[in-house]
Amino acid sequence: MAQGETINQVVDRASLTTRISEEGQVLTDARYFIKSKGAPHFRLTLPPNTRLWSVLVNGSAVVPVTDAQANLIPLPQRADPNSVNVLDLKLAATSSVPRSVTVAAPIVAAPVLLTEWKLLPDTGQRLVFRDGSLTPVGGPGDVSGFAGLLRLARESSAPLVKNAVIGWCCC
Repeated sequence: MAQGETINQVVDRASLTTRISEEGQVLTDARYFIKSKGAPHFRLTLPPNTRLWSVLVNGSAVVPVTDAQANLIPLPQRADPNSVNVLDLKLAATSSVPRSVTVAAPIVAAPVLLTEWKLLPDTGQRLVFRDGSLTPVGGPGDVSGFAGLLRLARESSAPLVKNAVIGWCCC
């Protein structure tokens, strides 16, 4: 990009909620708030083995076009570059090994300013972070709880906190 040029598209916020079943099915609802300066489409690439179930732009169903590995989502053409388009996606994938699921967000071809991603397991199940480029808020967690207890003891100037929550799980 040359000096003085501005970008044509930006994602103000992204919100993803991923539900993971005991059988290894991964369903993701993704919402992107997009500002676009005349770009006719929004480009995104799905993670491997992920299907795009539905696409809504500002509440209306649209049909994406594929371009190599990318999906081009048509956007309404508005004169005001500060108007926000709301893009809602439903994505589905299935892990070949149900007890070891890898989740990934779509790759978008615009800068994303803020993202919130919630991972939710089936009732009675829990998720344990193994590795990846993003770690859970507060760190990857400790299944035994001892590392969390030790961290609390080190961070506190007082004796051990009596009502500390040790470890974590999403239920």
